[in-house]
Amino acid sequence: MTTEDEIIEIQDGLEVSEAKKIYRSHNVAKKLEAINWARKNSIHSASRKFNVDRKIIRNWMKNEKELEEQNSLPGGQDRKRLGGGGRKMLYPDLVKELADWVKEIDGSADDKIACFKTDGSIGAKGLDVLRKMRATSKAKDYSKIMNEEADAEYGEEEADAVFGVDLNTIEDEIDLFFDIDP
Repeated sequence: MTTEDEIIEIQDGLEVSEAKKIYRSHNVAKKLEAINWARKNSIHSASRKFNVDRKIIRNWMKNEKELEEQNSLPGGQDRKRLGGGGRKMLYPDLVKELADWVKEIDGSADDKIACFKTDGSIGAKGLDVLRKMRATSKAKDYSKIMNEEADAEYGEEEADAVFGVDLNTIEDEIDLFFDIDP
């Protein structure tokens, strides 16, 4: 004989779960393939073959010209949506000028991290130091070691020029290294 608890468990296991709708996205190449299939055969057969609704195939056929233009662009075959969606900018020139001005002010106009120097970005050696310091949990100890290595390799004045900063001053500002996005 089964107890009441076992009956409840059995009933819970027998309940039918509702299937969730699966959303699929097709790239431009698949959409064009579906359009060609629909033109050769039928919209109904294309919808069954590509597992989409007939209305979707009709919409793709309506936008065929834009899809072909996108397909001809480099990297356009892999895109899921057509370009041009979303709200248009009222003043695109102003937005570009503002972005350039901000990059110029913060020193990121050359797409490099500008955390060491106030007057510009750091070089490749500085980036290596930054990455190594982020990787180690003992950043202060590491900065002392790096300072000694840099002074030994380049000399004190030349090391400051290569790294773009006096490595002795880094120890006080070590928290900056962990707040900057890579």
